[in-house]
Amino acid sequence: MASATAELNFPVAENLLRGVVFFDAGTVNRELQAGTIRTSVGFGFRLTLPFFGQVPIALDFGFPITKDRQDETRFFSFSLGLGQ
Repeated sequence: MASATAELNFPVAENLLRGVVFFDAGTVNRELQAGTIRTSVGFGFRLTLPFFGQVPIALDFGFPITKDRQDETRFFSFSLGLGQ
């Protein structure tokens, strides 16, 4: 498995709401070949609510650039915390 992410994170509403734009790439194949790497781009938001402490709620929207016809496609992701 190999993966890489580039993310730009910027404030929208002080420390409460941040925006992100990102690029993801990765593969799970044994051999690293040009046709096996999947890529996507997207945008999202990080909402930090005081009653959750410093744990952000992440809402992301991603769009595939390269994929295999057998891949399942998800356009929306929700997570709690930084380890997505």
